[in-house]
Amino acid sequence: MARAVGCRARLASALGDNPAGSLARAKLIGWPVDVVDLAPGAYELPVSSVLVNAASGERVVISVNAAGLDQPDPLPPALLRDAAVALVDGHIMSRAVEFAAAARTAPSANWLCRQPGR
Repeated sequence: MARAVGCRARLASALGDNPAGSLARAKLIGWPVDVVDLAPGAYELPVSSVLVNAASGERVVISVNAAGLDQPDPLPPALLRDAAVALVDGHIMSRAVEFAAAARTAPSANWLCRQPGR
């Protein structure tokens, strides 16, 4: 969405060096979105399936999430440089907490994030 309205966008995610990761990277770069791949080269990007009951709208997601990515490489120091917004996903909770803490103290962080009790 950010790129669609003319803002810079950076995605830090686990894509890996595999056909699915290469496809995702190519699509993102086409927008253009800066891509920071946090996965080791042998990581296989998981594919999920979503089944939807047409009558009720109920859905079931079949996914392995980020299985096999328990110990990703450390966050690159410049990852949050000039970031105005950080959206954190919880698939790898330890990494999400690490990223959120770094975002909170980043020089570009909104002043509200640094207020006591917030």
